[in-house]
Amino acid sequence: MPRTHSSPAWRRIGILALCLLPFTAAHADDALPTPPLERPEYQPLIQLLVEEHGFEREQLLTWFGKVTLHPRIPKIFAKPAEAKPFHQYRGIFISPRIHKLGGEYLAEHRELLAEVEKRTGVPNTVVAAIMGIETKFGSVKGGYRAFDALNSAFALYPRRRAFFQKELVEYMLLCREEREDPFHFDGSYAGALGMPQFMPSSYRAYAVDFDGDGKRNIWTSHADVAGSIGAYLKRHGWAKGEPLKAEVALSPEQAARFNGGHKKKLALADLKAAGIDAPEFARVADDAKVAVVSYDEADGRTRHFVIFNNFFTIMRYNVSVNYAMVAAELDDFFRGVA
Repeated sequence: MPRTHSSPAWRRIGILALCLLPFTAAHADDALPTPPLERPEYQPLIQLLVEEHGFEREQLLTWFGKVTLHPRIPKIFAKPAEAKPFHQYRGIFISPRIHKLGGEYLAEHRELLAEVEKRTGVPNTVVAAIMGIETKFGSVKGGYRAFDALNSAFALYPRRRAFFQKELVEYMLLCREEREDPFHFDGSYAGALGMPQFMPSSYRAYAVDFDGDGKRNIWTSHADVAGSIGAYLKRHGWAKGEPLKAEVALSPEQAARFNGGHKKKLALADLKAAGIDAPEFARVADDAKVAVVSYDEADGRTRHFVIFNNFFTIMRYNVSVNYAMVAAELDDFFRGVA
């Protein structure tokens, strides 16, 4: 799920890579009997929507009065998949089924994805990688009404209440712009929307009407979905033709010096000067800012990677090295079958 365009801390999933897990289905017995409007946090929210955004109070009371709060949602937030070791996290998203679905997706939408790449510079294989992670190419459906999910996070997860209040406001504005009832849209347990799993603020900022039918339909229009993913990555700095990562062999001394994680950026020239090299370096300028990350395989073997601008751009979609590494691995595979 792409991070929102204005929330650096949540960045949407450094802490919240949550929406990118397969959706959790809602159940009838997963609901609180207390009406949301009896909770004190709703008074300032309603006031904000009325005074700053011009909503009618009575209409808001009707809508929010029908919300179902799901207490299982904050429990899901407490166990983010991105906290898992990479070899465990990887298994959630990479499988023969995803490889098969990805190959079929690339073949079926070849012309569309070529047009997305022409307009945004983002390759078909990267769009496919994100589609595979987010909703398994649309085969995984939302298990909640998006309005219920956003309200549940807002009311029941105080740690991120400010974030979800902002997303609830964005969602209400989105529904007004799209002329839809707030209960119309399905989403994930975090309120992420459609096949690309955009939070409401990301939908409003980055979703595009790629097929030109007058709607930004990221639920069923593959054109709008692929175009929106491409538009998001382009807006966040995608560099056409550059690699995502390069695996490198490091001596213990080199690892100690350079392996500082994704936040320790240095010039590619510094790695070259230290005798570190990879074929992918030829496609990147010497003064480019890179970082060195590593992960341990299940057998304990440590692998080291240099990550480039486009890897960081995918981390703008989801601020998790694990997420971007899976996307890069899927991109590698899909380039072999596209």
